Amino acid sequence: MDMKAIWVLVFLLIGTIPLSAQGDTDNWDVYMAQYDLGPGSTVLNLDLINRAPIANLPTLLVTGVTTPNCGEDGFPTSEELDVLYPIADEIIEELGRLTSSENVGSFTYQCERLEYFYIADSTGIREHLESLYQENYPQYKFYINIESDPDWKAYQEFLYPNEETLEFMANNKVLLQLSNAGDNLLQARMIDHFILFENETELKLFERWAKEQGYASASTTLDRSNDLPYTLHIARVDHVKPPEINNLTYSLRRKAEEMGGVYDGWETVVVR
Repeated sequence: MDMKAIWVLVFLLIGTIPLSAQGDTDNWDVYMAQYDLGPGSTVLNLDLINRAPIANLPTLLVTGVTTPNCGEDGFPTSEELDVLYPIADEIIEELGRLTSSENVGSFTYQCERLEYFYIADSTGIREHLESLYQENYPQYKFYINIESDPDWKAYQEFLYPNEETLEFMANNKVLLQLSNAGDNLLQARMIDHFILFENETELKLFERWAKEQGYASASTTLDRSNDLPYTLHIARVDHVKPPEINNLTYSLRRKAEEMGGVYDGWETVVVR
């Protein structure tokens, strides 16, 4: 499926998202993006980016079903999701009996939910999955695609979010914490930002730029045990609601990179 995301839908994740039988220790997250025919939702294990590709899992398996029970936006109804999640669990269990595998994510788009796996051995996989679908879910049109992908391009180039989307996802986690604490997200407030540098010269250059943008320089700290020992703490009154906070942090991150630093996130107080 060769589709390119045009823009990211910024949204606040209120509540929990069922992720079928994925491991408790993995870092699963979700994001939405706009594609050629409408929005799509991607759920994936972000931590795998640090291990991809896994040499003994060179084969990509993409499988799932198309459901007629979905809305105009192409997403399955909540009642239908109660069926689709167990299907994913059954696929995971079946693969566990057949070969070594890693469930890396899923993609929901245009009434279709597809699970992405990397597997060690594809022998007999198609036949077993066809039997599973035909015997347990004959009402659904199913999809099975198996191909060589030793570089894990499907995970790294399609499922894994780009830098801007990662920024939005990180911000949404903070917004969720604020919302759960009763914060009035529409209220402007002082926001603290932290930027890491390798040396004091780079820090001073960024600090001068930040002051020109209206930021106050709150503090500078030094910790020689870190690879980036210099931390600059700046602050300014801004709005936290999307898209303002996303544009703000993205611009700070890009400017920090331009000047040799690393943007290390933001924090604020709860405003009710």
